[in-house]
Amino acid sequence: MNSDIDILVKMEFKKGMYQNFCNLHKRLEEIFQKKVDLVDESMFEYKFKNPKV
Repeated sequence: MNSDIDILVKMEFKKGMYQNFCNLHKRLEEIFQKKVDLVDESMFEYKFKNPKV
């Protein structure tokens, strides 16, 4: 199986945070040796949220 990894994150974009976000993304792909998608929790509509996830 060759799937990617989706990681739900909570981001606060402040000065300098974009570089940190890019570095995190790159490092996670190096660690897992797979494509990683970092998804901000705000991308989900309320009706799809599940407190157990």
